[in-house]
Amino acid sequence: MHKKHEPVPINAAEYGSHFLKWWKDIQPDWRIQGDLLCQSIPDSDKSEVWASLRKGGSAGLYMVVIALSWWLVALGEDDNKEAWVAVEDITWVIWQVCILSSSNGRKHGWDMTDPEEGRRKQ
Repeated sequence: MHKKHEPVPINAAEYGSHFLKWWKDIQPDWRIQGDLLCQSIPDSDKSEVWASLRKGGSAGLYMVVIALSWWLVALGEDDNKEAWVAVEDITWVIWQVCILSSSNGRKHGWDMTDPEEGRRKQ
């Protein structure tokens, strides 16, 4: 069995396209807008907004981060816009899932222009 913290030998270009497809496939339906992933959270039942990604262990965001890290390691010094767009989107999702978890189901958005400050959107 392969240790998750050790990068696997992969073809970065091939892996990247598979990773992006998988990332899109595990998104809640409300995020899918053609080839883009929506970053505007619906006002529907807050407990269900991130249900498909609020899983622990290898079925949840932990595995997404590990899989993304394998892609980034395989890219090495190569600059790949798709990879960095994925990093930004996954970062946004993690912030949103954490906010929802810490707010007992109340929806809050964060201004991702300055994530270190963690400023709430007004």
